[in-house]
Amino acid sequence: MALLLVWLAWGTAAFAGEQTFTRTGKYKYSDSENEITKRVHVKEVIIQDVLQSDVGGYSQSMLLLNKQENSMEGVSASSTQEVMQILAGYVRYHPIQEWSDGVHFYTTAEVTVDKDATRRKLEEIGAERKQHDDARSQIVKAKQEASEQEKEAWRRKAEAAEAEKRLYQQQAEYEKKRAEDARRAAEAGRTAGQPVYQPASITPRTLPAPGLLVPVVEFIRGGVFTMGSPTDEVNHQSVEGPTHQVRVSDFYMGKYEVTVGEFRKYIEESGELSEAEKAHDTQTWRHGVNGQLRPPSEENHPVMRVSWNDAVAYCKWLSLKTGKSYRLPTEAEWEYACRGGSQTTTPFNTGYNLTTSQANYDGNFPYNNNQKGIYRENTVEVNSFAPNAFGLYNMHGNVWEWCSDFYDANYYAACKAKGVVPNPENTSTGSSRVLRGGSWFFSAVHCRSAIRRNYTPAYRYSYVGFRLVFVP
Repeated sequence: MALLLVWLAWGTAAFAGEQTFTRTGKYKYSDSENEITKRVHVKEVIIQDVLQSDVGGYSQSMLLLNKQENSMEGVSASSTQEVMQILAGYVRYHPIQEWSDGVHFYTTAEVTVDKDATRRKLEEIGAERKQHDDARSQIVKAKQEASEQEKEAWRRKAEAAEAEKRLYQQQAEYEKKRAEDARRAAEAGRTAGQPVYQPASITPRTLPAPGLLVPVVEFIRGGVFTMGSPTDEVNHQSVEGPTHQVRVSDFYMGKYEVTVGEFRKYIEESGELSEAEKAHDTQTWRHGVNGQLRPPSEENHPVMRVSWNDAVAYCKWLSLKTGKSYRLPTEAEWEYACRGGSQTTTPFNTGYNLTTSQANYDGNFPYNNNQKGIYRENTVEVNSFAPNAFGLYNMHGNVWEWCSDFYDANYYAACKAKGVVPNPENTSTGSSRVLRGGSWFFSAVHCRSAIRRNYTPAYRYSYVGFRLVFVP
């Protein structure tokens, strides 16, 4: 039998219409329980027996309901305790004899009850509990219905995604066949001794007109700036120092990161395959961050899953195709362009903070304990957000961008020893190349102007892309 862990008030006043019942109760105790605890438990057993057997209106179901409320809602004072406190004005308990057999503790006691008043109170409380239980059942039912509706919505969404996946697979097969046909045609042209392209002559210092293949570039006025980050910059890394003076000449830089659409044109026209495609990776530049083929709506997003080798191959093809010269930026050119000039020494070209309304990164991890922002979980269009002082978009975030330099953790120290270095580029041999700028997948810390990362030239992932430098 369940136990009511309460003390009932003891009173000496007589009740109107009272009746006295004599009961003997027992309680199986443990060695760790003292005499007071034993008496409390037996008292509860006896009073509950009288209420259920001789008074009525108090049932086991009421007790179970009270226990359920206590466990589900974490109520510190159970509703059972509240019931018994109300009944304290109607019930008196008087022990007559106590004994123990070493296993059970026994008590014979008299319980005096104002029977009619007690029954009415118990019925009132029972009705309230039933009303409460009915309301709870309605809530549970509504939650179950909502859960079923959510499951159905997810099922339909999964079916739509599967249908879209099949459509993209058909499109990919078609594009792969076209690429293979183009590659064979190009190879046949080479075999016959015919050049695949007939490039026009390069006109020095002539800015190309933007078009489907020709990227929009911005003129960057050169200057002397402090490269790297000081040791007191929040989240400074040792490879970002020591800071040193660099002189950068005038150059032209891509206003935007190279897009999916631009890279697709390269693949289709050249007949080449990216390194991921050559390696038969399950995900290539054609796939989005979710692993599915990128929809037409993402043609203006930055291309990703491209290696340093892919980026260099693209530059060579575009130079040959247009008759103009394109290459990857040096690490110094990239940082100078990102900062927006020689006077910007803050972590970002936006100052000491970078919000997700200014760049695309994981807003759950803001810079220097600033306010959290949005985590878009995808790239955004290359012309998103406001440009920096040079008119360049997304120099912070979106995708990491390849630079031409080999990576060397000690390279900055060597530059500092030379004084003001003009147009530095680490062309020594190495196993890794430099990436800059952070991405949609990384925190704000990784979007700082001075951040340096390195991967092997064959590395490709869903947060790596590139932009170009135009050489007039």
